Amino acid sequence: MEQETVHDHELEIIIKAWRDESFRKKLFLNPKSAIEHEFSLIIPKDMNIFVHEEGEKNMHLIVPKVPPSIHSEKMSDDDLKTVIGGVAATGHLTAFPISRDHSRILKLQKENEQQKKMIIKLEKYIEEIEKKIFKSGK
Repeated sequence: MEQETVHDHELEIIIKAWRDESFRKKLFLNPKSAIEHEFSLIIPKDMNIFVHEEGEKNMHLIVPKVPPSIHSEKMSDDDLKTVIGGVAATGHLTAFPISRDHSRILKLQKENEQQKKMIIKLEKYIEEIEKKIFKSGK
């Protein structure tokens, strides 16, 4: 089993900071210490952690390193938005498929969209049948 890293807890750190003001203050003062203590992690000495708070008048743009398994020049903008959104949401670059799986994922996404459309049609059909049943029962 791989050793957990601070990246594995990124969303949990944010949740804890939102819910626990004491932890939030510690996180801003000394991020490594706060995270190590709260999540029982050992953060490498050469790792830098910067904690910033976004607001209405400031924004922090973090451009993740492009994972070696992602061939961005071969991907559509929509596909890249999905990948980048996954990085932003999970903080994990390794969560993305290797290039040979990319076409399978696209196929599954297409099938998923088709199934969603079928479900909508079925829901409308069921609604029509229920209306007919309700009318005949009066």
